[in-house]
Amino acid sequence: MLAHDLDGLRRCARKIKEFASVDVEKRILSEEAMPWSELRISFQVALPTSMRADRLLAIELNTSRGRIRSFERSGRLSTSHRARSALHRPVTDGLRVKIDLSGLEDGVDLGSAAIASTVRHR
Repeated sequence: MLAHDLDGLRRCARKIKEFASVDVEKRILSEEAMPWSELRISFQVALPTSMRADRLLAIELNTSRGRIRSFERSGRLSTSHRARSALHRPVTDGLRVKIDLSGLEDGVDLGSAAIASTVRHR
């Protein structure tokens, strides 16, 4: 059975095998002059995935999940979802993330990673 409604499927099945494979397509909506002062990332999720938002951000920005958490704790990273746990849950459609890059030594590297080529994650 193929289902895209995981919540509905969970009500009917004892165990669901989920795959954390995602395809990432990136589009630059605004090209400001470097160095960038902030990143604004908007997630458009066509199908549910079990990949956590913090993991996907860490992979895409070529940094650690610990660093993503430290950005969140310091207020450098904010999300459109009010719950502080938004990054610790699977990526959802419409999630927006803003990361303040000002003053970071590797802000250019993070920005460059954000716009790097499209990749597939497993």
